Amino acid sequence: MFNDKHLGRAVALRREVRGKDQSSLAHEIGVHKSTMNGYEKGTRGMDEVTIEKISQALDCTPIQIWQDAFNIFHYNYFREQAEKAGVPIEELVARTQSRPSVEQIQVSFQALSDTLWKLFADVLAFQRPDGQLESRTQIPAWGVVVSSDTQAKRKRALDLRRGKSKSPKRKEPARR
Repeated sequence: MFNDKHLGRAVALRREVRGKDQSSLAHEIGVHKSTMNGYEKGTRGMDEVTIEKISQALDCTPIQIWQDAFNIFHYNYFREQAEKAGVPIEELVARTQSRPSVEQIQVSFQALSDTLWKLFADVLAFQRPDGQLESRTQIPAWGVVVSSDTQAKRKRALDLRRGKSKSPKRKEPARR
């Protein structure tokens, strides 16, 4: 599992990239060379203050050191798993970390969107038995569905929908 060895290796790699040796880095952060050696081998743990000092000496952030350490752990984990499975590490990583491309996501989303609109249109067609369609969208027109045998009710419903008149007032029953 993830441990001080990964963090130490990350520090050592950053130090080597900067062209520094252990002695000069140890001197910059104020520790003995043997202490620095323990940090890099992972036999000695580093606290936050030490990691901050190291990151300043190596001109990076503590997060970058932690990220490097995680990447080392990640690579080693996959290398061990690939050896156990007898497959190349690249194949194992590709199998476990495949991500769809933006284009694949867009195509899937469009197909889902088309399916939902088709379903929506089917539901509306079911709700509107006379089958009238909006010309622009080719989906059933919304409105108040009134049976065709009562033209007066249909006219009142359509007028109400268009805001031309108010709904008729009901007569209250006579009080006794």
